[in-house]
Amino acid sequence: MLCIAQQYKLIYNHYTAAIVLLCGIQQFNNLILYNFMQLHQLKPSKKKAKKRVGRGGPHGTTATRGTKGQKARSGGGKGKSFEGTKTPLFRRTPKLRGFKSMYDKNNVVNISALENNFQDGDVISAKILLKKGLISKIKPRVKILGNGDLKKKFIIDDCLVSKSAEDKIKKAKGEIRINC
Repeated sequence: MLCIAQQYKLIYNHYTAAIVLLCGIQQFNNLILYNFMQLHQLKPSKKKAKKRVGRGGPHGTTATRGTKGQKARSGGGKGKSFEGTKTPLFRRTPKLRGFKSMYDKNNVVNISALENNFQDGDVISAKILLKKGLISKIKPRVKILGNGDLKKKFIIDDCLVSKSAEDKIKKAKGEIRINC
């Protein structure tokens, strides 16, 4: 008989090659497969019944919880974050201050940039600003701010405009078509 000491071991002799598995004997094309147990031979293990306390008998009345106190009550005991006299983890860790909005900020363009990049009487919209490279994207919105001087007359189309920029555009006899 072949040695069954190791789980997967090939044993060669001049008659047959044998695979030793730790499991009974099966033969398949010159291979002798040793396997003691197969999947269909497994039986479910017997589950131990849960100990039911507080119903009389040796674990009756106080149900092994002692008499009174926090731990004797239902739902009693310390919380998961309780660490004794130690400062709790959630208080030890540094917190990020402030607030970060989940909405994108408006793309801003100053009047000085419009003065340098556009001719007198040009129509300025978000798409034109994107083509000129003054903004990186149209969404969410484009807002024109009043930083700088304005001498040229512009027609602003479909852009947000600050109060100071609106005053400077109207002073230069420009026009704001849609102020969304």
